[in-house]
Parts: sequence; C-alpha cells; structure tokens
Amino acid sequence: MKGTRTLQRAAIAAAAATFCGAVFAQTGTATLQGRVTDNSGGIAFEGARVRIEGLSVEAVTARDGRFNFPALPPGEYRLVITYLGAPEQTLRVNLDPGEREQVAITLGGRDGQTENVLVVGQHAGQAAALNRALNADGIEEVISADAIGQFPDQNVAEALARSPGLSLFRDQGEGRFLVVRGIDPAFTATTVNGLRVPGPEGGSRQVNLDVISADLLETAEIQKTNLPDMDGDTVGGTIELQTATAFDRGNTLTLRAEGSYNEQNEETSPKLAASLTRLLSVGGQRDNLGVAAAVSWFSRDFGSEGVETPGFDDLDGPDGTFSGLEEAEQRDYTITRERLSAAVNFDWRPTPTLDLYWRNLYSDFSDDEVQLSNVYGFGADDAEILALDANRAQFSGVEVEKLNEARKETQTIQSTLLGAQQRLGRWTLDYRLGYSVAEEDNPGELNVAFVGEGIDAGYDLAQRRIPLLAGTSPIYNDPATFELDEIERGNSFTQDDEWQFAFDVQRDLFWGQAPGFWKAGIKHRQRVKTSDVDVEIYGDFGADYTLADFPLQNVDYDLGQWGPITRNGALRDFVRMNLAAFELECYKRIEAGGTLSAPDMIDLMAGLLKEGYGDGVTMDHDRSGSLWMQFSTHLYANFYAYQYTTGISAAHQLLEMFDQNPQAAQENFCACARQA
Repeated sequence: MKGTRTLQRAAIAAAAATFCGAVFAQTGTATLQGRVTDNSGGIAFEGARVRIEGLSVEAVTARDGRFNFPALPPGEYRLVITYLGAPEQTLRVNLDPGEREQVAITLGGRDGQTENVLVVGQHAGQAAALNRALNADGIEEVISADAIGQFPDQNVAEALARSPGLSLFRDQGEGRFLVVRGIDPAFTATTVNGLRVPGPEGGSRQVNLDVISADLLETAEIQKTNLPDMDGDTVGGTIELQTATAFDRGNTLTLRAEGSYNEQNEETSPKLAASLTRLLSVGGQRDNLGVAAAVSWFSRDFGSEGVETPGFDDLDGPDGTFSGLEEAEQRDYTITRERLSAAVNFDWRPTPTLDLYWRNLYSDFSDDEVQLSNVYGFGADDAEILALDANRAQFSGVEVEKLNEARKETQTIQSTLLGAQQRLGRWTLDYRLGYSVAEEDNPGELNVAFVGEGIDAGYDLAQRRIPLLAGTSPIYNDPATFELDEIERGNSFTQDDEWQFAFDVQRDLFWGQAPGFWKAGIKHRQRVKTSDVDVEIYGDFGADYTLADFPLQNVDYDLGQWGPITRNGALRDFVRMNLAAFELECYKRIEAGGTLSAPDMIDLMAGLLKEGYGDGVTMDHDRSGSLWMQFSTHLYANFYAYQYTTGISAAHQLLEMFDQNPQAAQENFCACARQA
C-alpha cells in the first residue's frame, strides 16, 4: 500500500505591537541601542525589560540580549532595567540629534567570581524562562535547560510535561506525545529553532517527541495562543524547541553520565551526554563567531509483565450466575530502546547589524521489541463452565492462542535551517530557508500465532488487580497441542519531508502619538509524505506444523503459568531456510548452463514457499514470489543466505543436543572438531 500527500502553503501575516503613549516629534531624532549581559559580557539576558523614564517607552531584550529604541527625541534620559532574579539597574544616557548611541548594561553580582557563577548558572536559567514568559505577547510557558536538567527525564515530551496545562500520552511508561490544554496532539505544531518539523508515523501528523533527547535543548516554549506571525494550521498550540548556541552559553564544556536499573529485567541502562560551545574572533572583531555542538546517547533494556482483560460479564455456572471473565490475556514484553541525538549550530555576526546562523539537528530512536502473549478464550464456542464462584472459575474446551510478535522500529527526525537577521535603521529583515524530514522504518516485522483447542483452564481472582490464569490439563504443557495458525510478515517505511522559505520585514514607527511597529511576511511551505506498507499473511496450515516443530524458550513470567512458546527468531529462521534453498537452486541452474529471469525467480521463490508452508496455505503467487527482491542487499555475496541460515540452524541443533545429553554432545563436537 503506497500513499503520497503533498501540502503547499503560503502565508502572509501582519502584526502591530502594543503602543505606549508618548508625544514627541519625528524629525531630528536619535537612536538608542544596547545589550544586556552578565559581568563577563559573554552571557546575554533575554526577556529583560528596558524602560525610559519620562517617555513611558520600553523594550524587551531579544535572545542575544539586544534592545533598540529608534526615533527618540534628543535629550538626557534615565534607563531602568528590570529582570526577575537580579537587582534593578539604572543608566543615564545623553542623546544628540541624529546620534546612534550604543550602551552596554551589566546584570548580576559585582563583588567576585563566585556570585557571577551563581548568576549564569541554574538560577539564571530559571530567571530567564520566567522573564520571557512574563514579557511574551501571548500566553506561553518557557522551560530552561537548567530546569530540564534537574530531573531524570528521558526525552523532550517528559521534560515539557512538567509545565502547567500539559499532559502526556505514554508508550511503555515513557512519554511520547504532548497534550496541550487537553487537545489531541495532532492539533499541536512542533518547531525546532523556528523550523516546522513533521511527524515520523504514517497516517498521523503529530510529532513523536520521545525521538528527541532533552539534553540538546537550551530552552523550550509552549505557546498556547497563536499570534498573527505564526502558522495558522494548529489549534492546540505550538511547541518551540531551541538548541543551544555559543552566544547563549559562552565558552563551555559539559559532560554528563547517568545510569538506571530495571529490577524487572535486571538490566542497567546507560545514558551519556556532552556539549561544547566556543566563541571565536574573526574579521578583526571579538567573539563574533559561535560554534555549538551537543550529543546525547541512551540505551535502555527493560520489559514488563501484565494481565489484560476486556472486562467482566455475567456467567451462568453450576451454582448460579456470577461476574466473571470470558477472555483474558497474559503479556510479556522485552524491549531494547536506543536514542541518539545530536545538534550542531553555527552563528556569525560579521557586523553589529547582521546576524547569520545555521542550525542542525539529528535524532534517531529505535525500539527492538518482542511481545509474547497467551490469550485464553474462556467464552469459546466449545468451552464449558465446570465450576464458578465470585473469585474462581474452571473451564473445559478452552481455546488458547499463543502469540509471538517481534519488530524493530526506527524513527528519525532531521532539520537544517539557514537564516539571517539584518537591522537597517528602523527596518529589520529576517530570512529563513529550512528543510526537515521525519522517517519511520519497520523492516521485517513478524507476528506468529499458534492455537490450541480443547484445553482445561481457569482463573483465580483472589487478587483482582492481577488475575491468575492457568491451564490445568496436561495437554496445555504439550507443544504439539498448539498448531501453527497464522504468520504475518510486514515491511513498512514512511517519510515526511518539508521545505520552508520565509521572509519577514518589520519597521519601527509612530502611530499618532505612540511608538510601535508594523510587520509583514511571506512564508512558503511544501510538504510531501509518502508511506509504503507491504504485509504478507499466511494461514490455513492445518496440522502441518505445531509448536513441537520449532525451538522453544522458557519465559520468566512472575504473574502465573506460561507454558511452551517459540524461541525468539525461530520463525525468522523458518523463512530464511526458504531463502537459502532459493539461493542454492539459483546457483545450480547457472552451473547447469541455464539462465535466470525475473519471472523464473518469482516462480522458484513461490514454489519453495509453497513447499515450506504446506498445501493448506493460500498465497498470491507473484507477491510471495517477489520475496527475493526484498533481500537483494543480503544476496549479493555467494551463498550468503545459505551460509547464514546453515550457521543458525547448526547452532540451534547443537544447543538442543547439549540440553538433552551434555556429555554425548561434547564428545561428538570434539570428534567433529578433530576431524576438521
């Protein structure tokens, strides 16, 4: 199944600022510009409020700490700078007609390096977030990197969920989607450094925030109201993720190592993160080029056990009617989850009025998951209730389905953004060109079902939170009882990429007696999403195969009796054996002087699958016969599949021999080794 969707948008937005009342002439004016930093001058304070006494004019500093007052009447003024977490600062300036005055304002301690460290550390990060939220035009929450680092959150979704008005959709206990104000995540937009990023899942537009590590962030904003210069295709809100730049942090190096222990699986999971920011001096200017890099790696081995039921129904037993179970399922999960995220940012300020930047992010997230299940059908057509009360039940003729489902899903998100901001007097020009792509790859998913019928089984509800399920007849523990019912093989790949170009222009001016600005812009977005899903289902095996025909494994399940189940990978070996036979037959035909064409190879593959799965299986000849095409990367080497499958089969056989008779197996193995 393939699908392609193309989305193009062009938007023009205009906005006017809030006006502050003042009366003065526009001719013969002066310009006042400045920057608010710490003592060292390397750390800028965003969100500081700069007010001019007597004029009732004020400005809020940008991310680089800059502020700008154009078209001020000449004279002497007193600036008042307020910032949560720092004492109020004042500064007197004298402006002459036509002058462009540059001032430097310092916040923080003045008495020693120790106090300065406190200002630029955790306290400063939280203060910056509060100031930005306080001075924002809309309703938004801002979280700093220091606040994120206080908690052992695994990803962006979990880090942001600590803000008010937000909740999570979780997968295996880890946050995945962020819910803003109770609205479906599909209606929330996500941007990275101002660039819209798509979601990796097919058939869905929400962004999987568990793909991105929280260690890469400098700040995160949750904007709960849309402003005129924002995209209008979201009603839930906008999540803006900003990675660190050298102008944010100065010259820094941070290293972080963590570990967690999963008692259920008795596994330790490591997490490593590092970041480096460096300011360089080029072109005769000081600290005008910034380079920032960050990387985070996390690997987690964990699992879970559970019992799931669809609910209770009224059952009629020999001693009356009681509320009981018609179906219940035991589940055992084993998961290896790995996340690798990296960000590289370059910022250059060739002149005081021009900023150039290049922001890059890459994140890779994979889940290698095996789910084992026992589904008890107490309400099967042939089932009969032998005993029933409020807490226990015993049945005969129960159908038990044993499922072995395995997949490895990999999701990636990448974004790159080139941009510039140019300040020309009262004019401010912004240019942005970006590309983002999200992918989900799920190759070789394999789901297998075995079904056993006529089994005596029951349940115990003495602990209702954890029902105890068990087969009570000897045939439940006999692998030959469970016949192969269905095999489902699948491959899927989804890609969602988007190009974006945006240009904004802003001019500071006066409307009547009040200073303000007008802003207009144009944005073009082109988005293409493709999805390719290939699923093959094999059924109607009859009694050709049972669990006894496959290698088995012991399941460490603490919530009840499990019984026999196939070893992980046993069914994949079953499929690979057909590939090995296909490869061997191809070489035989070539050595005999024959030729091979695509139709010949499709016929050969389909015939081998028919032989392997039995006459009871109905297959699509051309689709099943094309299986060899999907493994082209593995069939480039001589007898690759044959050698690979032979080695696995030999290993399984050797292991079974050691399990049955270790002494004899050891002697046979040594004898074979001496002969070789």
